[in-house]
Amino acid sequence: MRNEIPSQNRFGILFGLGFVVVEGVFAQFTQWGQYATDTLLVWRTPFYLIPVWCLIGIGIAIGNQVLERLFTVGLFSRAAIIFVIMFLCALFGEAAGSWLHLWSFTKIDSMLLNVPFWIPLSYACAFSVSPLIYKRSCGGLIQAFLIGCFWQISYWFS
Repeated sequence: MRNEIPSQNRFGILFGLGFVVVEGVFAQFTQWGQYATDTLLVWRTPFYLIPVWCLIGIGIAIGNQVLERLFTVGLFSRAAIIFVIMFLCALFGEAAGSWLHLWSFTKIDSMLLNVPFWIPLSYACAFSVSPLIYKRSCGGLIQAFLIGCFWQISYWFS
């Protein structure tokens, strides 16, 4: 019997912890907005978001497993499905956080539900790559890094 962390949990934990570093490095260059001032931060990330991102990472890994095992869809189809799902989840999740006053966004011309368009777009692009990396031992860290990269690219073109 192996004493190993299940792959989806490893992906999620590495993603959640990697997100702290990525947000600390990349978010400052995007001028996205700010978190509520009374929030306990780990570097630049609110503490309460770390387990949330870990759970999102676990969900991404499980979602990839489900799409791979239950449906006979190819890699491109899985990426497209994940793109649409993550765009909508990011849009509504970010809007809910704003409406709950957990954070506020800098106003720009292209906003959806009071969320800068480039934010859900960057999450959708980054997570659409997850079918290629979710099985890798450091896939969660790669996923976090890709989010930072897509934040920058989407922000530059917004």
